[in-house]
Amino acid sequence: MTREHLGVLRAGLATAAVAVLVLQVVVLPRTAADSAARFPEVAHLERPYLLVAVLALGAVELALLATWRLVAAAEGRRGATTGARRWADVMAAALVVAVALVAGVGAHAGGVEHVGGPPAGLAVVASPGLLVGVVVLRRWVLGVLRDERSDHRTMR
Repeated sequence: MTREHLGVLRAGLATAAVAVLVLQVVVLPRTAADSAARFPEVAHLERPYLLVAVLALGAVELALLATWRLVAAAEGRRGATTGARRWADVMAAALVVAVALVAGVGAHAGGVEHVGGPPAGLAVVASPGLLVGVVVLRRWVLGVLRDERSDHRTMR
């Protein structure tokens, strides 16, 4: 990857981190309060679902931080070192946690509370595919880092 690619990637990660933080602190609480006010029959779900959503976004933030560290590994041409592998594992684990939390809310909303309609079911049905995507993403990242490291070695 060139320095320009890495710079664009860092800018995208920073933008995503700010967007997730705004979602977590401003948008979700307001949306949850509005939904509880408009639908009093499910108002008792406001706080638990808000908590799970904030935790899921916290996991996404951790994945973004891990990705930032992986970009730093690529930038420093360290490649797929033990530290980079650890950050790839952190990224994958954080994304698995986020997917599991969203799937849990979908299962509870649709299966226990009988609310949420098709989106609740979609959260559950899409989860296995997202988990496969996380595994593929981890392998791809480690492959890119390995290639970066081998490219750097051949340039010496």
